[in-house]
Amino acid sequence: MTTPPSTLGPPEILPQPGAHRAHGGRDWRVPALVAAVVVLLAGLAFALTRGGSHHPAQPAARPVTSDLPADATGPSVVTPAMATAVVRRYWPAHEGAFARRDLPALARLSAGAARQWEQAEVGCGCRAIAEPRPMLAADYYVPRQARYPASFVAAVQTATASSFFTEVLVFTKSGPKAQWLVTENSTFALHAGGSSRLDGPAVAAGGFDRQVSAAQHRRAESVAAEFAALWQETKDSADIPADTGFNITGQTQDRLGDIAAYEQDGLQANGLLGHFSFYVAPADRLVEVAMANGDDLACQPVRETVDYRPRPGGLIYQDPARHNWGPKLRPGYFHEVITRDAWQTCFRIPADITAPVEVLNSDRGGAVPTGS
Repeated sequence: MTTPPSTLGPPEILPQPGAHRAHGGRDWRVPALVAAVVVLLAGLAFALTRGGSHHPAQPAARPVTSDLPADATGPSVVTPAMATAVVRRYWPAHEGAFARRDLPALARLSAGAARQWEQAEVGCGCRAIAEPRPMLAADYYVPRQARYPASFVAAVQTATASSFFTEVLVFTKSGPKAQWLVTENSTFALHAGGSSRLDGPAVAAGGFDRQVSAAQHRRAESVAAEFAALWQETKDSADIPADTGFNITGQTQDRLGDIAAYEQDGLQANGLLGHFSFYVAPADRLVEVAMANGDDLACQPVRETVDYRPRPGGLIYQDPARHNWGPKLRPGYFHEVITRDAWQTCFRIPADITAPVEVLNSDRGGAVPTGS
């Protein structure tokens, strides 16, 4: 740890750069598998200007339910062809801005939890690419919807030089004159040797995605809150529960291991005392679509708030270069730092709702710190 001059104040705890974030995650600083994707459309139709403003999230008093599908038979405000066109414009625009670390341009493409997560991760350099990644393939899940807000899901397969990934992107349009914005982005990859491509949509008449079953929908309404409760129990007990209702493998197991590694209210990886809370926020809509294999693909973020405090007699320090806590926290000394995160999370709910739920969670969070 680096110690600032003693003339600056009393003893302090100095977290290492990025140490306030969760462990794990892959190295995004590698060249793309395919040469740079064309980004000529970056300044055209996806010069998006509107997105939700962020306020500190509070624990949800009840499960947040989905608006999908709104209407299974009438005219739809979004069609599969429209969804395909939206994603084909979005991808080069996003990848160009991502490679440049152009935060304003990225902010115009997203809203809500996705914007918070990406701005934090790209802003600190924790998630980066050397050049745009290719759009290798995509599957589109577009339920018929007669009213706004309307949403659809695109599962885009992409790659770096070392790995293949799927980005499960939830696009939402708040009204007829609004832009399509990404409101969730859950990036996942399976362990070496596995395929990261999802099953396609359960196509019905007109190419629309069919409705999910009533039983799966009921399961989806509470699945994110149950997953947040699993994280909470893991932190409170410093142990991964034996019977969870979820398939605890891959990135899900890695994340739970990170949570359990340090006790609640004890010293965390950054040398500070930390109290963790996990929950579902009322503003984060559940979006669910049907997959061809019979699964319900349900996406809803899991929120995390951490209250960090120094050991007695100490202060929390943010260095002038803002390496310790990222660019959002001003340099100086603090008695308390609170970070707020929006973990990008989707779930595969089998047709047999008694079977374990598979979690397609991004392996990095996007914490935004505030100090006092």
